[in-house]
Amino acid sequence: MQAVVVTGTRASNRTASDSMSPIQVLNAKSLNQTGKLGLQEILSDVLPSFDLPSQAGGNMSSIIREATLRGLNPDQVLILVNGKRRHPSSIVNVAGSIGVGAQPVDLSMIPPNSIERIEVLTDGAAAQYGSDAIAGVINIILKSDDHGGDAVVQAGQFYKEDGKGIQFGGNSGFKLGSDGFLNLSTMLQWQNLTNRAIGATLTPIYYSGDPRNSVPDGIVYRGYGIPQTYTQSFSFNLAKPLIDGITLYSFGNYAHSDGRNWVGYRAASNSNNVLAIYPNGFEPRLITNQNDYSLTEGLKGEALFGWNWDLSTTLGRNVDNISLVDSVNPTYGLDSPTSFNEGSLISTEVTNSLDFVRSFDTGWLAAPLATAFGFEYRIDGYGIRAGQVESYANGGQPQLTGPSAGQYVDVPGAQALAGFRPADSGDHWRDNTSAYVDFETSVMKDWEVGLAGRFEHYTDFGDDTTGKLSTRYQFTPAVAMRGTVSTGFRAPSVGQEYYSASATSQYKGVDYNVVNLPVNSTAAELLGAQPLKPEKSVSYSVGLVLKPIDKMTLTIDGYIVDIKDRIVESASIGLEPSGAINPGVATALEGQGIDGVDVGRYFLNGVGTRTAGIDLVDTYRYSFGKYGRLVWTTAFSAIHTKVTSVTSEAQQTLYGTQVFNQLSQDYITMALPNNKLILTADYSVGRWSMLLRNTRYGSLTAPSTVSNGYSHQGSKWLTDAELGYDLTLHAHLAAGAQNLFSIYPDRTNPNNFVASTFNGAQIYNSDSPFGISGGYYYVRAGYTW
Repeated sequence: MQAVVVTGTRASNRTASDSMSPIQVLNAKSLNQTGKLGLQEILSDVLPSFDLPSQAGGNMSSIIREATLRGLNPDQVLILVNGKRRHPSSIVNVAGSIGVGAQPVDLSMIPPNSIERIEVLTDGAAAQYGSDAIAGVINIILKSDDHGGDAVVQAGQFYKEDGKGIQFGGNSGFKLGSDGFLNLSTMLQWQNLTNRAIGATLTPIYYSGDPRNSVPDGIVYRGYGIPQTYTQSFSFNLAKPLIDGITLYSFGNYAHSDGRNWVGYRAASNSNNVLAIYPNGFEPRLITNQNDYSLTEGLKGEALFGWNWDLSTTLGRNVDNISLVDSVNPTYGLDSPTSFNEGSLISTEVTNSLDFVRSFDTGWLAAPLATAFGFEYRIDGYGIRAGQVESYANGGQPQLTGPSAGQYVDVPGAQALAGFRPADSGDHWRDNTSAYVDFETSVMKDWEVGLAGRFEHYTDFGDDTTGKLSTRYQFTPAVAMRGTVSTGFRAPSVGQEYYSASATSQYKGVDYNVVNLPVNSTAAELLGAQPLKPEKSVSYSVGLVLKPIDKMTLTIDGYIVDIKDRIVESASIGLEPSGAINPGVATALEGQGIDGVDVGRYFLNGVGTRTAGIDLVDTYRYSFGKYGRLVWTTAFSAIHTKVTSVTSEAQQTLYGTQVFNQLSQDYITMALPNNKLILTADYSVGRWSMLLRNTRYGSLTAPSTVSNGYSHQGSKWLTDAELGYDLTLHAHLAAGAQNLFSIYPDRTNPNNFVASTFNGAQIYNSDSPFGISGGYYYVRAGYTW
């Protein structure tokens, strides 16, 4: 029997196959059998429309990875926990290549063993849930058992004997009196780094005339793979009936995460090195130290003038303290520290909601009219705290050695990532008020319809109204058709409006300092920026639900999502295609009190896109009697995105730079696999259980700034396998392998391997959807009570 779903519907008796919108339900068993440690990695293994680029070498974006649903941006999917909105991370993606500019939810903060199931609505739902639900909704339902529990430990490593991972988890339920429950979960996770870089060809790395330049340097970049992370998290879920049908409920979690990754080697002869501190060059290491917490408190009841009601408040907050070690601020010379407190990013969200639901028997409809309405008041906040002075300031010291001795360095601040300046720091807030209505019924015995509408008001950009029409017709017990039409929107995040930071980067062997400017600042306006507008979408879907034989369900859903005014990050204004730096940008920024910066960038409403795709899910359950049971699942997703329009703001050429160029457009349309097929066989007999999963990732193309440097990656098949055995009624042991045959992405186009700039880290596509680290094997032991 299929479980009743609560996502995408206000009715109380729908299953996934009965839904008017496509929904996939992932139970705890399917989540646990992947062998993956983090929730994002788990979802990438079991959801065909969910992709998780590796982002190898992407600074903070490689530590806090950003996933996509249906080929859309990471922040165009709404994340719910027990039906309540989850707060976003404080990290705004400015260093990666896929989902640049996004500020999504960090799913790695939620312990997987706290989850009873996950409901994934792959359909536009902004009219039902509000901003962000353009690609769909992921609703995480927490465990609510009032007794029993489990403990699990898993350990593994990659075939190359690196990337060791260990995870400890526990869950237990307790009674609260005779009718309430308290469910607790905790997780500890260590993941060591992997590195798949090869020896660099940087020549020379010492000053001209140094005899060591004739010897191959053999330097290997250390940040090209999985970063080192440590995560500890705790969650709870409770409910306790009070009086007169009123129930108190609460849930929340706290997580602490420490992530570390190397950023990029700086040669000894680099003008931003202090030779006396790093005689052989240096490779900075970025550290993110996160504290994340969420708390929901609520009351719900029945029979308030015939209405069921739910009143709740959710507070969510993410604080990321950023530091840098093994670096230097060359403008301080010998007095420069080698480790820096870079400052902090803070994201806050407070959501208050009041919902009402009831059914009316009209007497003329074929089913009761399920009616819901509600109100929401949300406060969004984003803050930046400045780092230590030496992390961003110009110390005024000239270069001490080399051909430029006595000259002043043009790039102040800690190398790789300058600290947040006092001018960057501050707290920024906005309010959002919304109201919605939602109706569902059957106008005829086999014909269901749904209609939803929502009004939103934001204090920073005004009003928006969205709507959704859904329908489903049951032709026969074995055949049904469903479809939806909806409008949606995504409000610019407060982080996108106010994020400000500086970093050191390289282009064609030249170091330069780049600053991300708040889009509403005068400095950004001088470089062509305009105030951000909401992204608007129109979505269409049509699908079939088939039950051709007993115990088989097949769903096929096609969709189109048109989005206008997508928020993207500009090119580095002032960095010309030739690699030359236009001095006009530095002059303009100095006039705004921003010194030591060569180029600037900001967020803008850049393009309109159309994403078309098809999702197929087939589940077949078969019993062999005493010879076991088999669950066979086929899941397939095909996605194609094209740019349909480019805004006038994005088409501008300023200071020699097109604001949003063809390379950036190609990342939107080319860099994700065009299809993904997952074939899973889950067989159990007696005490034994066996799982075999084959995943085919379709082809993609990795854009490049190098002339003729685009790299095509062909389709790849990966195999995962797990064998389990019940030692006792309560003890279970399993061993398995991810990427059993250790498949790697295709090698990068060799035109990217230029001797003057190649640091050994581009041999594979760093945005590979299945990583670049090869095969991984693990063992897991669990105990239930």
